[in-house]
Amino acid sequence: MDETILIVEDDRDARMEIDSVLVQSGYYVAGVASDDAAAIALGNVVRPNVVVIDVHQGADRARLDLAAELKATFAAPVIVVADTSDHARGVEVSALHPAAVIVKPIRAPDVLVAIRRAIGVAAQAS
Repeated sequence: MDETILIVEDDRDARMEIDSVLVQSGYYVAGVASDDAAAIALGNVVRPNVVVIDVHQGADRARLDLAAELKATFAAPVIVVADTSDHARGVEVSALHPAAVIVKPIRAPDVLVAIRRAIGVAAQAS
């Protein structure tokens, strides 16, 4: 598979779960970042074509701004990981036009459906 995936997730367990599901399914995870600065630095090195990013409830707007920045900079579809289906956060997330949304707790089938959807979006854009 030709995808170069960047995961941005501050929760260690969630990071490991997403990474594990993707790698075991044959996807290439080029980098994993736990904070915004690392995500930007790593993104510039690995040049992802799919971004999986956590926008946990209670986080400030900066994480959504980071998601938008990564999406624009790398012309990469974004998969948003959210703590809950909270309506207010959902409205903010929908403005980002993510390829998919994964609601925690992380489940392997949800990750795989989301990554396939993001890959389809990337293929349509090229």
